[in-house]
Order: sequence, then structure tokens, then C-alpha cells
Amino acid sequence: MSDHSAVDLVRFRLSGGESVIVEVDDRDQGAVRVGGRDRMREAQETFDENLLRIRDATRSVLATMRTTTEPDEIKLVFGIKFNAEAGAVIARTGVEANIGIEMVWKRTPR
Repeated sequence: MSDHSAVDLVRFRLSGGESVIVEVDDRDQGAVRVGGRDRMREAQETFDENLLRIRDATRSVLATMRTTTEPDEIKLVFGIKFNAEAGAVIARTGVEANIGIEMVWKRTPR
């Protein structure tokens, strides 16, 4: 039986030497207990490195949408989920879509 009151935490180093602690969903990843019911792991990559990968993926989506459809506005909606092993990943936000894309074309007055 799993302990639903335990919290899994991952410490991500920042490029400036500080760190940020993120609550993650890693119950089956074998996190090391620090004390009490909370569990802490050290991430393999820095927080900044993880966000740069997400930024690069976002740029790729935007570049593709701009060249194929030429909308006046593009809005991307997605969540970022942190995991001790994988780092930052684009989280599932709906039944099937991980990235929601909204595009707007404005009509020019005649």
C-alpha cells in the first residue's frame, strides 16, 4: 500500500549556484528518504538546462506553425512537469493533447 501523504522532492541546481526544490510525481522511482515522510533527490541536470530544452521545443512548434499557416497570433498552452529522472517534460494537459495551440487570423477591412 502506498503512502499518499509522502512528498517526493527534487533539488534542481540553478546556474548561479543556488537551487530550487520542486515537488514531483516520482513515487516509484526509488527516491532517497531525507526525513519524516518527505523524500529528496538531486536532479542530474540544472533547472536552467531543463527550461532551455522546453524553450527550444516551444520555438520549434512556433516556427512550424508560423511557416505553414501564417496566423496573426499564436498561443501555446502546456504544463511543465518535473521528474527526477527526466527533468522537465511537457505534461499531459488533456485526454490526448500535450500542447494546446490557438491561432488567430484577423480579417483586413475592405
